[in-house]
Amino acid sequence: MRIGRSVVVHGSLAAFVMIGCGGGAEGYHPEQLACVPDSPCADAVCVHGVCREEDGQPVCECDTGYQDNDQDGSCNPTCAFAGLSCPEGEICSDASGLSICVSGTRPTLYISFHWHMHQPIYWPYESVVDTEANNRMGYSVYTIHHDRGGPYGSWPRDAVDAGRHLPHLGAQVSLSGSLMENLNGMTAAGAWPAGWQAPWSTTTSRLRTARAIRADRL
Repeated sequence: MRIGRSVVVHGSLAAFVMIGCGGGAEGYHPEQLACVPDSPCADAVCVHGVCREEDGQPVCECDTGYQDNDQDGSCNPTCAFAGLSCPEGEICSDASGLSICVSGTRPTLYISFHWHMHQPIYWPYESVVDTEANNRMGYSVYTIHHDRGGPYGSWPRDAVDAGRHLPHLGAQVSLSGSLMENLNGMTAAGAWPAGWQAPWSTTTSRLRTARAIRADRL
């Protein structure tokens, strides 16, 4: 089916005159010099979302914090964004497409922290002490470690220690092998405090309780 009619003005194709975009062809609209199919999203109202086409149908893709769990095309706030305060014995549910209070209990949340500490071997087959002495990097690799003295020392221990009153608090701290090798080498060279491993041993013993192990070394 021919859709639309072109006309020539002064010897050139100057315009594309649409007569109902094809004599009343529904679902088409003029675009430049052609009739193209209408987008399913052209007339869609998608509040708190973005319309996209799926199998020729408009679908609202909800913004962060909104949902369309009942798939009725409306984006409503999730429980996390609805600000709903439910009484004792009830919890918020947005499974129906609306955030409402339903019978239930809040699940227990268990929180765990993980800190990973790492420094590389800066020069192949060379200790951090030799790398520093040979100025391989153009900057002090000792300073890189010294600037992180808190994280490599007492900060994680103090953070976990401050949470000992929380019944379900957990924490993991990992130091890479290359970092430990660097710190041991710097200690032997007098460039890092001796006994730097002691706080980690102290933390393990302090955080062990009769009920549970709060921290352990791996």
